[in-house]
Amino acid sequence: MPCVDAAGCLGAVQAAETFVSSTRDTENGGTSHLEMTWTVLDTAALRDGLDPQIVVVLRSQHFLDGVRSASELTELGRFLWFEGFERIEPGRYAVTGAVFDDSLGCPARISVDVDARAHTVALRAGEPAPSPFLTETLGESCLDATE
Repeated sequence: MPCVDAAGCLGAVQAAETFVSSTRDTENGGTSHLEMTWTVLDTAALRDGLDPQIVVVLRSQHFLDGVRSASELTELGRFLWFEGFERIEPGRYAVTGAVFDDSLGCPARISVDVDARAHTVALRAGEPAPSPFLTETLGESCLDATE
């Protein structure tokens, strides 16, 4: 179930980081501020060890002259456990964690590539922002929960 609003993603916060906080002058002499934060939530919905209970969400907010003009919440993935979030290049990020792979019959590493370039450009321009483009790459071997 995707996060359509904050209520759909409720859980205990395990980690969070504002990784983009950028202010620019606008053509009319005002300010444009973009803020992006990833948050790891433990939904604790199922505890059998096979169903994802960790949700990683991305919140994008844009402010014009100190007034919020846009706020987007995007679910980046549901995991058995979260490993990390890293910047690949401006506008591109990777989230890694583990999911249960039915074909392997065990947990496997997954990497979700997040391309938010068009998303952030549209937010800054005050246009409807497309969701970040997500590409999943599943590992080919089993992981141990201690890795």
